[in-house]
Amino acid sequence: MSIAHSRRGATLIDAVVGTALMLLIFIGLFGVIRLAVVSVGLGKAKTGAIALANEQIEYIRSLPYNSVAVLGGIPAGSIPPEESISLNNIVYTRRTFVQFIDHAADGTGPSDTNGIQADFKIAKVSVSWQFRGSERDVALITNVVPKGIETLDGGGTLVVNVVDAGGAPVSNAEITITNTVVSPNISISTFSSNDGVAYFPGAPTSTAYQIETTKAGYSTDRTYLASPSNPNPMPGTLTVVGDTITSSTFRIDELSDITLRSFDEMRSATWTDTFADASLIEELQNTSVLGGEIILAGAPGTYSSSGSVTATSVAPVYLKTWGELSFDTVTSASTTVDVSVFAVTATSSSLVPDVDLPGNASGFASSPVDLSGLLAEEYPALALVGNLATNDSLMTPALRSWMITYIEGPIPRPTTSFIMQGAKTVGTDGGGAPIYKYTDSYTTGVDGTLAIDDVEWDTYLITKGVAESGLSVVEACPFQPFGLNPAISQIVDFIFAPATTHSLLVYVTNDQNVPLENASVRLTRTGYDETIDSSACGQSFFRGLSATTYTLDVSATGFTTQNIAGLSVSGATTYSVLLNP
Repeated sequence: MSIAHSRRGATLIDAVVGTALMLLIFIGLFGVIRLAVVSVGLGKAKTGAIALANEQIEYIRSLPYNSVAVLGGIPAGSIPPEESISLNNIVYTRRTFVQFIDHAADGTGPSDTNGIQADFKIAKVSVSWQFRGSERDVALITNVVPKGIETLDGGGTLVVNVVDAGGAPVSNAEITITNTVVSPNISISTFSSNDGVAYFPGAPTSTAYQIETTKAGYSTDRTYLASPSNPNPMPGTLTVVGDTITSSTFRIDELSDITLRSFDEMRSATWTDTFADASLIEELQNTSVLGGEIILAGAPGTYSSSGSVTATSVAPVYLKTWGELSFDTVTSASTTVDVSVFAVTATSSSLVPDVDLPGNASGFASSPVDLSGLLAEEYPALALVGNLATNDSLMTPALRSWMITYIEGPIPRPTTSFIMQGAKTVGTDGGGAPIYKYTDSYTTGVDGTLAIDDVEWDTYLITKGVAESGLSVVEACPFQPFGLNPAISQIVDFIFAPATTHSLLVYVTNDQNVPLENASVRLTRTGYDETIDSSACGQSFFRGLSATTYTLDVSATGFTTQNIAGLSVSGATTYSVLLNP
């Protein structure tokens, strides 16, 4: 290579490197400039917000003590609680909150030395605005102290306590107080302290304080107004009396989710092929389908010496247990037919080993063959292979049919209706009957499933809907009613069967209220004796009973036996049995 060419190559490389460096420098400078612009914009917006907050604080300080109050608040006054203000092309929201403070200097609450909890006022002004898709805010707080001794001006103190399901304080819970009877009306929202408490000294005397407490992702607890539909609310509105403390506790906790699933009970099913056609045949080797039979290929005098037929796989979607294999053959002294069972996967098939199905390797010449030892989890799909052979070309054996039985289920039941009701009440009607806080109707989807989100902790009873009157509940898991804890996802399964006039559903638990599986549940009376082991949910269902009394014996290994005589059965009866270790 010449020196001239070398220099030209170096010059090109220098140019590329120099351009890249310039680009990096430019990008860096652009980032710095952009950051500076953003910072300037944010600073300008924040300066405006601080100015608006200061303006309101100075205004509050200029007012007489009794005038430092918010419209609809406690204390009540004329200062707007919320304003929208445009400044420098930015729209701000200014919020003002004023509250009496019970200072520790003279004791707090019931320990206050002079019995007055309105020692002074605190005023908080917050200003918020939107900046680049997010909300920003600033806040200023000032104390407003009376010139003379503190006074409630004839009012009392309202104390709201917010706790969770276990009784622990809930901080930052939103507390809304309304009262449309006093003048001016009260409509105020604030948040509970770290101790789950909010104090409202100086509340005007009244019997009509409505309280509502909640928090993001939590349930709601509140007072209720009397109405024609709820003439005796519980709890009703709160009453504040002058120079006294009115305290009330509200319970809220994190919401939960319920997945409701409906099924038809397990049932016997059959896969069978009578060889009317080849639709259930996977492969024929030296065999053919003729007149409803599998025979060796050929004709008398030319029959193949051996051949086989492989069935399509049997793969029940909701397989519970395998039953038995049976088949019908025609053989002679010179012909044979045997059947083997293969395990099928998505990619292959293999002979089921003798350790799981004794005699399978050599093939079965007679039926039935017990398949119940093949676990559904290990053998979800099976296929049959028939082997035909002859020692005489004039003769052929025949396989006329084969069949596999199995149990399937539970099977999802579509569009099943339910009614769900909680145990918490909000009052009683004119006749004293409870009015429940939660009651609703639901219908599962076409897949038999329904997701019910944001459900309050409570004890719930789920029953079949009116549309399912022709069905009996074979199993409800968990047993009804059931307790729903906060912040969980609960699956609730129902298994149905055609209705029976009189039935008994027995629920067996241990002393820890845990369902007992495989407990022996025996139900007897004159002319009737049946034993059904409890399911994984601890339940046994007896159908086709009479409206009379029975004797129930329940036992389990390691537990004491329970004997219940004179158990009355009428309609859909349920009964719980506790077994002690």
